[in-house]
Amino acid sequence: MPHINPVAESPLLAIQRALYELLSAELSVPVFDFTPEDQPHPYVMIGESTEVPDNAHDRYGSDTTHVIHVWTKYEGWSQALGIVDEIKRTLDHREESLAVEGHWVVSISHEMTRTMRDPDPQIRHAPVTYRIVTEQLPA
Repeated sequence: MPHINPVAESPLLAIQRALYELLSAELSVPVFDFTPEDQPHPYVMIGESTEVPDNAHDRYGSDTTHVIHVWTKYEGWSQALGIVDEIKRTLDHREESLAVEGHWVVSISHEMTRTMRDPDPQIRHAPVTYRIVTEQLPA
């Protein structure tokens, strides 16, 4: 018997909350979804996301991506990439670690890490993208 809910709900806010809670508990640096201008480095900021439907006949699902920004003020990339590794150990293929309210986490996979130089030559920026696939739980 199908268990589809009458209305599809986006998982984006629930995933953002879950990412914030998990990363805040596991990382060695502060985690933000909004960073004050005077925040000392290093830190992590939960950034942009995308969502596309990934439905089946009997349920709603979403295929989402989430960018997690690593910011450091350090010569070279070692500090930023160390934080990227902390994120990877916490998230990559660790579906059971992310509690998303109203949704079951089907998969979490690392999609891409990019290292970037900021206009300020002392700042390093490493955006990390994760794909998170979810299914909406029955009402």
